[in-house]
Amino acid sequence: MTLAASAPGRICLFGEHQDYLGLPVTAAAINLRCRVDLMPRKDRLAVFQYSDFHSVERLDLDALPPRSGRNYALSVLHLAREQGWLPLRGFDMMVRSDIPRAAGTSSSTAFVLAITAALAAHAGHSLTPMEQVRLAHQAEVVAFQEPGGMMDHLACGLGGLRAMSFSPNLSTEVLAKPDIAWVLGDSLTPKDTLKVLAHAKGRRLDLLSRMPFDVANATEVPDGPWAADERALLDATLANRDISAAGTRALIAGDVERVGAHLSAHHAILRDALRLSTPRIEAMLEQAMKHGALGGKINGSGGGGCCFVMCRPADAEEIAAAMSAAGGLGMPIALTDRGVVVQKLTSP
Repeated sequence: MTLAASAPGRICLFGEHQDYLGLPVTAAAINLRCRVDLMPRKDRLAVFQYSDFHSVERLDLDALPPRSGRNYALSVLHLAREQGWLPLRGFDMMVRSDIPRAAGTSSSTAFVLAITAALAAHAGHSLTPMEQVRLAHQAEVVAFQEPGGMMDHLACGLGGLRAMSFSPNLSTEVLAKPDIAWVLGDSLTPKDTLKVLAHAKGRRLDLLSRMPFDVANATEVPDGPWAADERALLDATLANRDISAAGTRALIAGDVERVGAHLSAHHAILRDALRLSTPRIEAMLEQAMKHGALGGKINGSGGGGCCFVMCRPADAEEIAAAMSAAGGLGMPIALTDRGVVVQKLTSP
């Protein structure tokens, strides 16, 4: 049976660098997607054809090599074997994507979700969307002990604009999408996700392990043996938490002017305290604001990659052009309710 599966990229509106602290996040799937087409083979080979990289990877389902090198396709195959639903027949899988790569828009998560959905369908194994989310997180993050949370997988796997809570229990709430336009700006500068997270996540977790306090509810950072820069980083964590909560409330209220202002305030914290922005991203955001954007921020882990802005629909194309003129690539995008999907195209 020939199959097609796809999953969207995502933007994080509020709560950037918060999910791994157990704090709420508001994120949305976007209409850029990773797509895979699966065609059965008569042997036991899994052949992945990556059209964007003009490369081919061949794996023997009866002799899978160990997980290595952030090979997410191999990681998914290992999970399928461990859980007892590795397909009996091999396959050819064509992979293509219009999500910017290594740019903070969850291209890798969309890839893992799409191949997981296609592989499960090929094996005749039923997975709920939430099961796909958890499997993708395990294959991408847990398997390689990477420093990421589950926000990407929830946004890309379930779709929609969602307010997510991670503590004390995982929950998501679908929010109404505001009547507004969005423009994504790719800085065309690759980011070093692991290096950025080592500072933004690793350093803060280390500080909190030295002197724990309730980040979710504290009104201020408690007195302690903090160096000045350590205190500033923790103060910024609470400010980030508060501006994210205020921005989500503005979204729920449908107040797009306040949403835009909170996006820009959120970005200022990410830029100044967590040092996530770059000169090109700053230039792109500055030009977007000059051409009518209501607000915007860096997207994802930072240190390069993408930013986005919200604007009135009539201004989207002009803003995209201005962001491109600043050295990146601006593109109008839309939020989407479609998470990971799989479609059976033909029978054998």
